[in-house]
Amino acid sequence: MARYSWSVIYDALTNITDVQNITITRGRQQITDVFRGATAVIEGRNVSALPIIEIGQQIEIVASQGIDDFTMFYGIVADVQITYGFVSAMDTYKISCEDSLAVAGRGLTSDSFSWGSGLTAFGAAEAVLADAFGSSLILNGVDTGALVSAQSAPNTNVLTLLNQLMQTEQGYLSGQNEAVIDWYGRNDYSGQPVIGVFTDGTGVTIEETSKFDTVVFRSMADSFFEQTVVEPKGLASVSSGTGKRVYTLQTFDKDLNQSQSLADYLLATLQVQEQVPSTISVMSEVQTNNVAIQAAKEAGTGRRCGLILRSDGYDVFVEGSTVTATPEQSRFTFNLVSSEALVFFILDSLAFGVLDSNRLGY
Repeated sequence: MARYSWSVIYDALTNITDVQNITITRGRQQITDVFRGATAVIEGRNVSALPIIEIGQQIEIVASQGIDDFTMFYGIVADVQITYGFVSAMDTYKISCEDSLAVAGRGLTSDSFSWGSGLTAFGAAEAVLADAFGSSLILNGVDTGALVSAQSAPNTNVLTLLNQLMQTEQGYLSGQNEAVIDWYGRNDYSGQPVIGVFTDGTGVTIEETSKFDTVVFRSMADSFFEQTVVEPKGLASVSSGTGKRVYTLQTFDKDLNQSQSLADYLLATLQVQEQVPSTISVMSEVQTNNVAIQAAKEAGTGRRCGLILRSDGYDVFVEGSTVTATPEQSRFTFNLVSSEALVFFILDSLAFGVLDSNRLGY
């Protein structure tokens, strides 16, 4: 059984001991949510054994199972809190941590920052990070995708700009450590392999499966909109559809044709009223493989997984995850979105290029 032992490493060298609880949250809940930094909270006892912890120092959380080690969080210390009891045996500590996306959220561009014409959203995002952080925070990805207009953005929050650029691109942002942000473009997820399959055990012949405890299905109104409005900076707003349930977003589209295509694409993804899975809960101690922990580690990067529930199959993307670990057990909760809402026709793709099963996209 996949029982994991957890370790917390401070400043790349020192193991933090007497850990009682670890909570790691990454990704997002809905496809309409903005991207935000992954966080980790470490709670424990025996305060006197703690090393001297400083805000901004590296912190790594590793889950181990047999000979396999999985880095589940890599970031920096954001806060430390000590609670003293009546006697020292009652003392507790709480260490809050954050990753590179949260670091970006603490930065501002310079008072004269701008980017020129001819850039992709990725290229503009690179320029934003270089202006605010130099080489201490870099973007990892491929410079393809949506083109953006030239813009001036002085004294602007870096994460806000990154989110607006990613809204233009319609991909994923993920913080990997304190110094790197991963950029996944609109088509990057199409070539990524399926992590595995979550199942209740009925009708399963696939080897890489993970048994779930509960599945929550999306409510009918969850992320459902009848009209989408795109507001490109410096241009007139455009819309697609009609109705009172309106979803609005700001972008840096280079022209109104691109904005209209985006509005049409978003409407196709958001007007889905089908009952599809939205949350899966898994306990590691009943697993026979590492599917669940791999899904938690790569949540919010465009990775897909399968779900088999009472012999019905679903194809879903892992948008976010929450891991809670104690010395007794580890539990993983995943936020999902149906591939029917996101997957569009992609030429030469075995998964997303099936006529009459996919639709043309942005």
